[in-house]
Formats: sequence, C-alpha cells, structure tokens
Amino acid sequence: MLYDQSPSGKIYLMLADFTGHGFSAAIGALPTADIFFALTPREFSPIEILTEMNRKLRDVLPRGHFCAITFALIDPAIQQIDILNAGLPTALIFDEMGMVKARFSSDHIALGFLKAGDFKVEMTRHHYSANDLLVLYSDGVTEAQNESGEMFGEVRLMEALAIREDPLGAVKMSLNLFIGTHPPDDDISLITFRF
Repeated sequence: MLYDQSPSGKIYLMLADFTGHGFSAAIGALPTADIFFALTPREFSPIEILTEMNRKLRDVLPRGHFCAITFALIDPAIQQIDILNAGLPTALIFDEMGMVKARFSSDHIALGFLKAGDFKVEMTRHHYSANDLLVLYSDGVTEAQNESGEMFGEVRLMEALAIREDPLGAVKMSLNLFIGTHPPDDDISLITFRF
C-alpha cells in the first residue's frame, strides 16, 4: 500500500499484490516503492509511473511472477479520480448512503508480464462526491478461509463495508470473527479512503 500527496494537492494511492510468498514476492516491492516515491512528487502521470514500474518489474521479478495492482490518482480540486485495476478484485466507490455507485473491475494485465513496447495503459475517470468512500482490496480478503474451509466472500465484505461509521474496522472485526484461529493462506490488504 503506497500513498503520497503531490505539491499541488493531488493524491496518489496504490495497492499492489505480488505473486508468491516470502522473498520471491518481496523482491518487487522495493523498486516499485522507489519509482512511486520518486515520480509522484514531480506529478508524473499514472500512465508514466505504471509504465516505469512495469519495465522495472519485468527486469527484476522471477519468470512467471507478476504484480497485480490498483492505482488511483485523486484530484480533490475537481473531485475526480483516475483509476486503473490490473489484476486485483473490483475496486468500489460507495456513496454517502452506503450504496455502490462505481465499480472498477480489472481491465488490464498485471505488471511485469509485457515488454515495454507492448505495455499500454488506459485509466478510467470518475467524478466523486464529498463523503464517498473508495475501497481497494486484495483477493486475500474475500478468499480468507475459516476452519471449515469456507471463504469469507464478497457478500460478507459488502455487509461489513455498509457500516458507515467505521467500514475498515467493521471489515477487520468481521474477518477476525470469521477466520478464528485459522491462519490466513494469503496476505489480507484493504484500503478505505473517504473523499
């Protein structure tokens, strides 16, 4: 999870999930963060940042490994978000009443697969309202299993996110109760961002 605010007030927000576990998964995290924090203060576009990340990850990741990512550029001055989902579960925007008003499904191949010349990115643009809620999460949330092998799933996630006062806390509590003592098989990552 990476977050930065540019000198003009634009907000860069990113959730990345690398294949594998341990060292093979962590090997891409440092160059990805380096690129993010080098380019966001200079207000590079998301397309330029993602292109550079893809180039670097293709060089450093072991063959067959990749980086699923959701990347958002939020411009509070005009209440606009540009977002790309490349391999993560559907990102969501909820309105003030807790209803889903926008979905951003994965519409791009994950980073680290394509050569520089083949890597093309197109962001999706959405205008949000004050008090809307952006939610980004990894598949580790919905695929978390309890002791019976049942998955947490999207229905439980949506029910928890409907708790307007503290949706992140509600998801954490719901997940902990559901999982119990069963250790998670995958990383569990979730970002909530109130506009």
